[in-house]
Amino acid sequence: IIQFLGAGGDCVLRYRFHGVSSFEMAKTQFSPDTMYANMIWRIGVSKKDVKDKTCLAVYLHCNSEEAAAAWTCKVKQIHYNLHKHTLQDHQEMLIESKELNGEESSWGSRSVKLWSELIDKKNGYVEDDAILVEIRFKVMSCIGYLKCLGIPEKIIR
Repeated sequence: IIQFLGAGGDCVLRYRFHGVSSFEMAKTQFSPDTMYANMIWRIGVSKKDVKDKTCLAVYLHCNSEEAAAAWTCKVKQIHYNLHKHTLQDHQEMLIESKELNGEESSWGSRSVKLWSELIDKKNGYVEDDAILVEIRFKVMSCIGYLKCLGIPEKIIR
């Protein structure tokens, strides 16, 4: 599920990841590719060990089709939401801003939720062996990536 919110260029990527019980350690699962600001975006989730604890990791990925690594995309207000069975109840994490580029094209957290808390049925995050993850963000500017000019002109600097 992809939503574009308002004239300000906000984007929400929301995807239900299935097979949570069979997630392999450190193997990333990806949402389908989505075009936004003429760049490819997707959510990545994985099961990771962080300081001797197993956690759910969530990342926003930006994959430029440009071969060169000389591009930069400034992203503002990245919100990561891990939903419970209803969209009204969720855990949210905010990262104010991040600069993505050809060398560092993803950003997120290795420890959004302890794995034991995630899979505990009473917490309500897993339903039918699936989790719903949402990332809300806004592209503020793109540099060195001409195709990015497709987003509203007022965002380009």
